[in-house]
Amino acid sequence: MEKTNFTIIIPHYNIPDLLMRCLKSIPIREDIQVIVVDDCSPNAETYKLTYPELSRPFLEYYSTVKGGSAGRARNVGLDHARGKWILFADADDFFENGFMSTLNSYLNSEADVVIFDYRSVLSVICRFHLKEIIAIVLFFIIILKVTFMHVHIFLVL
Repeated sequence: MEKTNFTIIIPHYNIPDLLMRCLKSIPIREDIQVIVVDDCSPNAETYKLTYPELSRPFLEYYSTVKGGSAGRARNVGLDHARGKWILFADADDFFENGFMSTLNSYLNSEADVVIFDYRSVLSVICRFHLKEIIAIVLFFIIILKVTFMHVHIFLVL
């Protein structure tokens, strides 16, 4: 058996059609472990019969005993993860063609964390980069401090 390079953990609750779209966007490869954790969806016990994609090779399907949250489902996935790199995707996400070449480029990286950009589709496109998000968060923190504490702060980004 080949080494597991990537584990993709997908929490799921009651959107099986979108989950299937997500799974179909992930190539079937021996070095990619896909973990789907269902968080007590109604009729989840019928999913493996209804959705053959859940029986594909290198996919593990788990159900939580009681509902919790996407975070709890992700933690269940982490308990079973074997990959060198762990990715999280929501059930309504999907990967673009060619995303594996991007992942493969980080396979031997010494980094602990890699953050990828994203693109919002089927909605108003709203794309921020990490520096912009940090600047916005800091701006609101500064406004709150100035408003509620009467503290003057100067910030240079």
